[in-house]
Amino acid sequence: NRAYADYKDANGNAMTRVYSNTVTTLVSQVAGLEFVPPTGTNSASAGSNSDFLLQFFNRGNGSDTYYFTYSTVTGTDFNPTSVSFYSNKDGNEHHTLDADDPLITPVGGVYQTIVAVAEDDADTFMRVAVPAGAANGDQAIIAISAYSAFDNTVVAVATMTVEVSAAVLSASIQMAPATLMPGATGVYTITLNNSGSAEATNIRIADLIPQYLSYVPSSFYIGGSSRTDAADYDEATYYASPSSVTFIIPSLGAGVSSILNFSVVMATYVPYNTAIPNQASLSFTSG
Repeated sequence: NRAYADYKDANGNAMTRVYSNTVTTLVSQVAGLEFVPPTGTNSASAGSNSDFLLQFFNRGNGSDTYYFTYSTVTGTDFNPTSVSFYSNKDGNEHHTLDADDPLITPVGGVYQTIVAVAEDDADTFMRVAVPAGAANGDQAIIAISAYSAFDNTVVAVATMTVEVSAAVLSASIQMAPATLMPGATGVYTITLNNSGSAEATNIRIADLIPQYLSYVPSSFYIGGSSRTDAADYDEATYYASPSSVTFIIPSLGAGVSSILNFSVVMATYVPYNTAIPNQASLSFTSG
């Protein structure tokens, strides 16, 4: 900055303009840091990885890099198998963790981002490995604490949550009527219920027809719609040897139930008060 002055002499004559010295003011760097966004939640199945994008946004007026640590919040349902961090290679804009994104190696438990210019961010990925034993609805909460390399008093905290999403499938079987006369027909009803938060797939229910009972041909129903006995593509099959029924259900959504029916006839002679137990087997894939 430079000032100047214009003036006149005593006779009113304009004099040559005079200038001051030049003074230069330098702008000091100021650090700034913000997580964008500061919180996030991902769903993941047990035994899988969950990836988060952490955007360390530089709110300062000069280039900066950031140091950070992480911790699992007290009271969380499970501890991750591992937590890893990766730099976003070449600043790609699709915000997806790629195979060539470099792993950040901590020094003394402290990680460091790439350089972020003012009003831009240092994109960093966090990968959380969910243990295989985590149950549906379990959560792990990860806190990331960061500070500026230029000014370590400038700090920010982000909190990311991983929630386990899994299918929880149950099957119950009932006979109607509950008691049968010899030679009478009864209906088995199998109720499938997915009380989890993820879809169940590849569902297989097998039931060996108990002693004294015989399968009634063409008595399969799923959700009120009939199915054939043959081993085709209509989800239900009867096998003569050993006498058994099998249901193959492709999928059942979270919070959804399904009703499966088939009929049996009792032998003409069965000793009085005979108890005839029946238990179906169930297998499925979560997600």
